[in-house]
Amino acid sequence: MSSLLAILIVVFFILFIYYWRKKNKAKKWIFLLLTILASVLFTQTSYYKEQAQKDKENERIASSKKAESKKIESSKIAELKKNSISNQKAKKSSIKKDESIKNNSSNKTTSKKNKGINKALAKRLKEDQSFADQGNDEFAYAKYAYKVTADKNNNVNIYVTGDFLQLSNSQKNNVGSKLQTMANSVLYEEGKINDDEYREKPITEFFLNNKVSLGTSQVFDHSKFHWNKNN
Repeated sequence: MSSLLAILIVVFFILFIYYWRKKNKAKKWIFLLLTILASVLFTQTSYYKEQAQKDKENERIASSKKAESKKIESSKIAELKKNSISNQKAKKSSIKKDESIKNNSSNKTTSKKNKGINKALAKRLKEDQSFADQGNDEFAYAKYAYKVTADKNNNVNIYVTGDFLQLSNSQKNNVGSKLQTMANSVLYEEGKINDDEYREKPITEFFLNNKVSLGTSQVFDHSKFHWNKNN
């Protein structure tokens, strides 16, 4: 556009010189004014076109930057959401892991305590059985059981021999009460129960062959037993 303008100016300048040499001064000045107006017109037209192109280019650049900014912002928001979800999952996983560790630790602790009290019960039963073997009838009850255990709630399980089935309900009550008293004493000595629990007696259940329930403590009086009629 600028080269075309230059050519036109040169042409007008040549024509201006040509008409200037002529005698008609009015035509000279008119042509001079036309030359100036034409030059200004071409110059302004070129300027506005270039300015319009620049404005259009600036708008395009601004629009591109805005779109890129939105894209980056959306990407950041998506990344933040992703990180937030990952952090929440990691936190939940960590909490579950901690709970699992605590539960395992608690279970291991409970298991160790149960093993400890069960060893003490086994030791006491063996001692009483040895006294019975020596002819001490006060400990004859111990010969009717081969294992005594306690669970985490200090409930007592007594595993009896087949000879226990030959006893009458009255005899079962007598033998069962002595076995329960023995277990209750061990629990108290080992610090598993307090004074009130010692007086109340533990809930006690009797088994044959590790799985057949023969009887259990009554609900309102743990020192009294309910025997299954089938046995």
